[in-house]
Amino acid sequence: MKLFTQTLLLAIAFQSATAAPLVRKNKKNENATHKEILQGIFQQQSRAASKTTAQQKRLIGSSYTANSQIQDSNYYHYSNGRGSSHTDLSSYFDNFYATSINNTTKNILSDTNTNWQYYNGGLNKTHDDFFVYDASNRVINHIYSATSYNLQHSIVYNSAGTIAQITTSDSFVNNIFIPQQIIYMTYNAQNKRTADSTFDLIKNKSEYKRKYTYNAAGNITSFKAYQFQNNNWVQTYEAIYSFDGSDRLILNNTSYTLGTTLYQNKDSFAYIGTNTKPYYEASFSWDAGLSLWQAEDAYTHYYNTAGLIDTTYIYRYTTQWDTIERNVHTYDANGLLQRVNGYLYNGNGNFATTPYDQTTMYYQDYDPLTIQQQSNKALLSLYPNPAKNTLSIQTTLQSGNITITNMNGQTVHSEPLSRQHQTINTQYLPAGNYILTIFNQDKTQTTHQQFVKQ
Repeated sequence: MKLFTQTLLLAIAFQSATAAPLVRKNKKNENATHKEILQGIFQQQSRAASKTTAQQKRLIGSSYTANSQIQDSNYYHYSNGRGSSHTDLSSYFDNFYATSINNTTKNILSDTNTNWQYYNGGLNKTHDDFFVYDASNRVINHIYSATSYNLQHSIVYNSAGTIAQITTSDSFVNNIFIPQQIIYMTYNAQNKRTADSTFDLIKNKSEYKRKYTYNAAGNITSFKAYQFQNNNWVQTYEAIYSFDGSDRLILNNTSYTLGTTLYQNKDSFAYIGTNTKPYYEASFSWDAGLSLWQAEDAYTHYYNTAGLIDTTYIYRYTTQWDTIERNVHTYDANGLLQRVNGYLYNGNGNFATTPYDQTTMYYQDYDPLTIQQQSNKALLSLYPNPAKNTLSIQTTLQSGNITITNMNGQTVHSEPLSRQHQTINTQYLPAGNYILTIFNQDKTQTTHQQFVKQ
């Protein structure tokens, strides 16, 4: 199993951020939303004690290797002086969730993410993620681009700066984005989401809704999901969260139905003294036949003096608790995670001396002031890049002009910019490198980006 998905509850959700689109064919994974809520709870609890990224470094890549074979890799491309900030393990992977109730921004403010995974005997590119931001560095458009299809999320914020609605479109028909559904969000006076609902644009009806409740301290206490079935709203998922007197999460219970089968799970958390980060976590599932909770996995976490995870021990329950492995985290002088190694348990209190897997982080120096120097520039994303027959443009400009020049400075194409998402025919261009430039009518906003024609 991949190291980070074993290591800590904080990390459960982030693999889905790089491995799958947010919404796929009108299906909503409510368990994923529950995990996002848990992630947000622990982010909030640990933010004050955790060390953030040094101002001059940003994450540009990560790789995961198991048994000497690289299994997957991620690359992050930035522009306009944007960087990355990290408060917990999940923040080292792209943690953009359009529907999350906890975050409206990303820890990794990249323009493009590229993911590779090992299969069929080699490392293969699986997809790209393209992001467009507003002036407050909030994502206003996200495109998940795979080989056979694209998904798009267009996001609108309310006056309080939280997400008001998300329109999801796909390109399963004629490679053209077609809006599929809209999610509407409702908030209380404290700007906490109390409800959201999904309207299916194809079926022209509401299909899903979710409700959130909080205690007096503002901690979420329940999350419930419903689906419209046979002209009635039917509850399909529920998560209950319990906190101690110090507002630390100590227990969460979930229940959901698949077909006619009811599944119930719970996670419990323990702390040392006044620490706000969990020392111990254990997960259980309900066995209806035996009418008892069956233990599954447990984790013990140790932290360094900077409040960052140093070592995690992993246990699994069969007929008793068995030690599985130990994960060791290494940081640089700035508190940035460099690698995590997993050592399998050999028995008799001993672990392997050589790690069986390793997750590695890569950084680059950058100048954060360039975002101010380039603040008059429009935002631009190009995909696919390299391009073959078509090149799609995603920009914050409403109108203007587009030009393409070759490496000799010759203009080889120009056309009006008539919408924020526009497709250009590049079939006639010879293979090579090109610069695409966009600017508005009075040329007060302009930006450019290089692309490759195959």
